[in-house]
Amino acid sequence: MKEQLKNSRHLLFTALLRILVFLVIAIILFALGLMIGYAVLGEGKNPLDIFSKEIWDKIFRFIN
Repeated sequence: MKEQLKNSRHLLFTALLRILVFLVIAIILFALGLMIGYAVLGEGKNPLDIFSKEIWDKIFRFIN
């Protein structure tokens, strides 16, 4: 019984760790995609500018 409980905890931990790793990689790739899209397809300025509040205000004004 204790063996099954220990094994199920290990499987749960492994599954949660995989989900966490997936989410971290997805967030990193999303940020890289924003930076590349802004620098290459957009205005061609500093890619880190995409994370500024002014750029997002400009984007939301454009959408509305």
